[in-house]
Amino acid sequence: MKRILLSPLLGTLIATLISSSSINAQQGDRGKKQIAPIPASQIPPSPYLNIEESMKTFQVADGFKLEPIAHGAITRMPVALDFDSDGRAWIVEMRNYMRDLDGSGENQPTGHIRVLEDTTGDGLLNKATTFLDKLILPRAISVTPDGILYCHQDQLFFIKRDGLKPIGKPQLIDKDYAKGGNAEHKANGLLLGIDNWYYNAKSDARYRRINGKWTKQKTTYRGQWGIAKDNQGKLYSNNNSNLLFGDIQRPSLHYSHPKLNFKLKNKGKKRIGNNAVNPIRITPGLNRAYQKGLLAPKTGKLKNTTSAAGMTIYRGDQFPEKYQGMAIVASPCANIVKLIEIKRDQQNNPIGSHPLGKKELIASTDEWFRPVNIYTAPDGSVWILDIHFGLIQHKTYMTTYLRNQYSSRALDKPPSTNGRIYRLTHNAKPLNKAPKLTNLTIKQLINHLAHKNGTIRDKAQLLITTKINTNPKTITPLLTSAFSASKNPLQKLHILWSLEATGKIPTHIFQSALKSKDIPLLSSALELAHLTPSPQTILEIITPDKLNQKALNSYLYALGVINTNASLIAADKAIKLFPTNSFLHEAYLTGTSKASSKIITNNKNINQKLAQLITKASNKQTITITKKSGQGLTGKHLQSFLRGKKIYSATACASCHGENGKAPAPGFPPLAPSDWVTGDPERLTKVILNGLTGNITLNGNKFETTLPMPPHIQNPNLAKDQNLADLINYIRNLGENNASHITPQQIKTFRSLAEKRHAPWTEKELRK
Repeated sequence: MKRILLSPLLGTLIATLISSSSINAQQGDRGKKQIAPIPASQIPPSPYLNIEESMKTFQVADGFKLEPIAHGAITRMPVALDFDSDGRAWIVEMRNYMRDLDGSGENQPTGHIRVLEDTTGDGLLNKATTFLDKLILPRAISVTPDGILYCHQDQLFFIKRDGLKPIGKPQLIDKDYAKGGNAEHKANGLLLGIDNWYYNAKSDARYRRINGKWTKQKTTYRGQWGIAKDNQGKLYSNNNSNLLFGDIQRPSLHYSHPKLNFKLKNKGKKRIGNNAVNPIRITPGLNRAYQKGLLAPKTGKLKNTTSAAGMTIYRGDQFPEKYQGMAIVASPCANIVKLIEIKRDQQNNPIGSHPLGKKELIASTDEWFRPVNIYTAPDGSVWILDIHFGLIQHKTYMTTYLRNQYSSRALDKPPSTNGRIYRLTHNAKPLNKAPKLTNLTIKQLINHLAHKNGTIRDKAQLLITTKINTNPKTITPLLTSAFSASKNPLQKLHILWSLEATGKIPTHIFQSALKSKDIPLLSSALELAHLTPSPQTILEIITPDKLNQKALNSYLYALGVINTNASLIAADKAIKLFPTNSFLHEAYLTGTSKASSKIITNNKNINQKLAQLITKASNKQTITITKKSGQGLTGKHLQSFLRGKKIYSATACASCHGENGKAPAPGFPPLAPSDWVTGDPERLTKVILNGLTGNITLNGNKFETTLPMPPHIQNPNLAKDQNLADLINYIRNLGENNASHITPQQIKTFRSLAEKRHAPWTEKELRK
């Protein structure tokens, strides 16, 4: 079951945590009295303003300048973009999202991918070229030198191109790219990582083209709408009520050994900073604004974000140096863009602060200002995509209260040309000119790997790695020579990951990186130990007691690649030196999956837990759950279980609790195994129907929840007692769970008690 959504969010753009199916425009009603917190007479109007009038509504942080670079007919409902290697912007337009209060015609093929350019040199985007049209709710794009990856109709496609013209038919890459859920629960992102894989939000998959073929691989589940990376390749994401999460390590470093059929328990990301927002207009137009505590009582303004959206980690070269690595995050329901400073502790945990205090980087009194995605541009500025749209709440979750809010201020009547793109610059220096990379030589591209703008470095690396497979004998020596000559750690880092595309890291490059005092470079070398012919030299160059703790996990991974008695002893020393560090065993175990030497476990001095994990892998054993879902059920119990599986999917329970009940994101309780699920069925029914708020004790341990569990008493999928009984029977026998059959007659009794309550339960109340 999904957890409560406290405000409206933008379709796939903004993460939402409520489940139900789209039946009517008041689907979001939950049986609670919807008393408006602010009298209509006190709410200012929200007319649709032209660009000149709208710009007067902005407050921008000192030193910054915000200017519109595209509006009107040149862009409509922009939701995502990618820059090509010549600096042109490829814009995804989700034109058919919520065109009226009922979301009519949502699945009509009206979406576009258009390329916007400045052909006059005045900084404004004056030329639009339609690359693809007739798309259904597109939401993601990534431009390659020879084509584009894009999402259409929930599937991932690749199509080749000649400049700005598509070639041939699209190639289906993943039919399940954005499978399941509704418009607010779809994969998005397609961010190219420093490791040459494409990563996504609201997803546990990554993609890469290897020898001309696209490959899909499992990775850590992250995010809901928007994804970004820093200079070291660490990923950042969010959910609707959390502005920012940051990965502790580079992605997939701690993924489980492929011989084991389970995922190691890896909460590999941390929330960064708080979730406070500071809008400059009152915000009653939120889906649950009538609920106590959502709005500040004196001002009527949203207190904490309920619609965190796309973000960028600033990696440009136009802002002052102090802004390098800061996050810039959108919160469209608050009509703001927020600045978050990020630092890392000794264990690589991200720590956030808010350098502007109670002011925002950008804030507007225009209720139509809806920033949904943010990017660092090749010219060093930051681009902000604004769908400039009133109805950002999807019909699935629309409440009667919000419907009235929208219609009373005519927010449901957008013009046909809504959508704007802004450029944010700093007054400290002029805007840079973006270089054109497409026709540069390999030597010139390698020089651009030292560019101060991370977006330029990324594009140069992409061009190099695309060409390297066809001409490795020429390109590899150029890269290795440049690595040896360079004094720029960032250039060395990109060269190292460019060499990764060859499948081999030369020994002298590997050993040189191991001796580096630059932690990101050292860590990356350790993480690429499986690609060098002499990984054992790590033991000669690095000892646990002299290693910077920030590179510790990467070191353990590399020791796993070596996988000898000596590496196990070094791993044991490292774990004893830093017993509070997370994922050290997991890192070593993941490394062993790339090892060529025999696994050794007979040394009595080896850490017991580490030895146990390695033994299971070396014996090719699989760690299995005690039973498969539904195992042992028969007759009516089995039939109910099978029906419940379909209801589980229809109510989008998996969005928070996972397809297998394992809860893919931190802060959302697992359903299997769970003593809450297999215990008192009346308690479970109350939780489903009325909701649950606050932390809980789960399987004997304190569990800190991210958001309240929403009530489902008005969910049409659960209106019949039989349907609710089926769902409960499915959950109670999911994975390791093994519980008795629940009948519709029992549900009828439980439901009659639940209907008398109009507030979520707490653990204390339910355990009485």
